[in-house]
Amino acid sequence: MTLIKKLGYTEINNVLLTGGDSLILSTTKLTAIIERLRSIEHVKVIGLGSKMPVFNPMRIYEDEELLKLIRLYSTEEKRIYIMAHINHPKENCRSSKRV
Repeated sequence: MTLIKKLGYTEINNVLLTGGDSLILSTTKLTAIIERLRSIEHVKVIGLGSKMPVFNPMRIYEDEELLKLIRLYSTEEKRIYIMAHINHPKENCRSSKRV
């Protein structure tokens, strides 16, 4: 994140957190990362790549701190998106549809 700022890559306006599963991180760690990304003016979109919407959807809809984090840092000008990693339609269950 500091690298993006220091090198002045202003054309980078979209960052995807993945490389495993971004929602495996604790909400505290995720908050620290998102706060730093939000401090970079030209980063307008943060994507959270995750299997959690199908594997453990409660991680999203039962974690009040995570929901507060998304509400706080996802604005009209700077969005946060959760991108579900779904490999097969059978992975989708009733709980995941709630997310």
